[in-house]
Amino acid sequence: MGGNTGQILGSSAVYAAVRVAASTTTRQDVIASDFVRVASRTLSSEAALSRGLPAVNQAPWGTPGTTTDADPLLQYTEPDTGLSKPNPLARQLQTIARMIAARNSSGIGAGRQVFMVSLGGFDTHSDQLRQHARQLAKLDHAVDYFQNCLAQMPGGDIRNQVTTFTASDFGRALVNNGDGCDHGWGGHHFVIGGGVKGGDVYGKYPAFMAFDGDGNFFSDELLAGGVLLPGLSVDQLVYTLGKWMGVAEVDLVGATPGAGIAPHIGNFDASVRDIGFMA
Repeated sequence: MGGNTGQILGSSAVYAAVRVAASTTTRQDVIASDFVRVASRTLSSEAALSRGLPAVNQAPWGTPGTTTDADPLLQYTEPDTGLSKPNPLARQLQTIARMIAARNSSGIGAGRQVFMVSLGGFDTHSDQLRQHARQLAKLDHAVDYFQNCLAQMPGGDIRNQVTTFTASDFGRALVNNGDGCDHGWGGHHFVIGGGVKGGDVYGKYPAFMAFDGDGNFFSDELLAGGVLLPGLSVDQLVYTLGKWMGVAEVDLVGATPGAGIAPHIGNFDASVRDIGFMA
């Protein structure tokens, strides 16, 4: 870009120009019209959120007088070195805590919110002992940080209104490959919150038993190489959480097979669709 254009990042003039460009089109076809509607809605949502989002270095989610990079609330301790390091998962949950705090702001008015965060690094084909310990330390710190934020939220403790759960697209095998473990099927996940019937394990706990020199387990719950067979479906997890959030049965199951939010839940008997971990 040539010429003396000044600062782009944070420029209100640039923002206004981009908004005009994204909200207009000289084409009259369906695709262009849909794009304009989506772009306009997105920009309007962003503007409403920006107006209502509280400051980042504000209690309880931030430490006044610090920057995000230096905020001790967002740092975890590496178990192998004892060093304090920034926790990327805690930073994501900080943004969510601020968005929850802004839910009643003008232009937002969110009655039901769903957020997704991610933490990579669990693909531990190698260096598992060190990497897995660090990942669990990040998870432990981030979840504790988030719960503390919810307990001290402006307006009062809202832990009974928020449920936090983990999910993954695959698990890990239970046999050591020499320096780590390889891909598996089933896995274990946790659900926490004031609305959770906690302190229990839901589903059938697997029988690990012994395995031979070729990695074949003598158990109905494990395949060769320590691949854990899942006892519950992700659709049951989604269905149970959806019912707690007040989602209608027809939306969870779908009017036609595979069309619901939990697309495969129709394959399960109605008596086992809800796992029962939500109050």
